[in-house]
Amino acid sequence: METQIGIIPGQNRGTVDMELFNETIAMLSTGSSDEKQKHIEKIVTSPGDYIPRVFYYLSNILYKQEKKEQAYFWYYFGQMRAKYDSMRCVDVLASRAHDLLNMQFEPLIIQDMFSDLDVIEQILEKVIELNDSTPYNYDYHWINVYGLDSICSRLFDDHDDNRKKPSLSVPKEEWNEIRESVREFYLSELQEIRKMKHEQPENTNYPIAQAQSDKILEALTSLSLDSYSCDEESQTINHTNSVWL
Repeated sequence: METQIGIIPGQNRGTVDMELFNETIAMLSTGSSDEKQKHIEKIVTSPGDYIPRVFYYLSNILYKQEKKEQAYFWYYFGQMRAKYDSMRCVDVLASRAHDLLNMQFEPLIIQDMFSDLDVIEQILEKVIELNDSTPYNYDYHWINVYGLDSICSRLFDDHDDNRKKPSLSVPKEEWNEIRESVREFYLSELQEIRKMKHEQPENTNYPIAQAQSDKILEALTSLSLDSYSCDEESQTINHTNSVWL
């Protein structure tokens, strides 16, 4: 099954192959222990080949396996890349994919993420380093599945290739600046963690960080995810093997 998500001006429709990512997410979610481990190894070996959404599911399964530091690492990595893809997407609705993924997965993983600031500091440093050195081999149009263009195209079956269509992304000339702004955002997060460590009294089990964690968790869990249709069952649009461009 194919899902149309938009048309790039001056070009014919094409497809974004989602089969690899959908299969991976399915195996991480419902596969056997051996199948999960097989896909985990593939992801961590070639992270540049996977869309950011995969890393949210990866962090989720690692957290459930009590591999919490690995879960935090890949959660931040996926979040950082999803933020970049969101910022270079011009579809306002699709650009919220980063927020929706955070809302779906963060309430679980953030529960004790900040209980040890030393660990989070080291993890975030490594995430920024890996992001800098890892190519973006996946098709960034994955994010347009969440967009208004995708919804309208499927509802109205628009095949008018002669009608001018808006671009799906900001001009490539702006991508480096966007990527750097994302990097600066996470560097500022790192600085904030260091500041919290400096302000933290010794031998108090990081109550400042834990208080922040509890506050964020309370705010996130108070939101209704149903209104955003971001649970696994309602995201039927994302379980197709390819999507139209």
